[in-house]
Amino acid sequence: MYYCLTDRLTTKKPGVDQDRNQLVCLSVRTGFDLVLGALNFPPGAEMLVTGVNIPDMFSVIKGHGLTLVPVNKYTLIFPRRK
Repeated sequence: MYYCLTDRLTTKKPGVDQDRNQLVCLSVRTGFDLVLGALNFPPGAEMLVTGVNIPDMFSVIKGHGLTLVPVNKYTLIFPRRK
């Protein structure tokens, strides 16, 4: 079964830009897994994550050998000064 289709396989609609790079997947987790695989980060690379997330996303990240670095909105808005 194919889990992912490119925009070239979808029906062309008038007035819609068909030349954009698009990835159509059955779920966000499937698309995220495909993107992480394509990016090919080295094992142990760090990925910033928030506590609010889609279930199982952390498992997908760990499955690619990446390290989770939890952050909150205040960490991103007000970074620590050295």
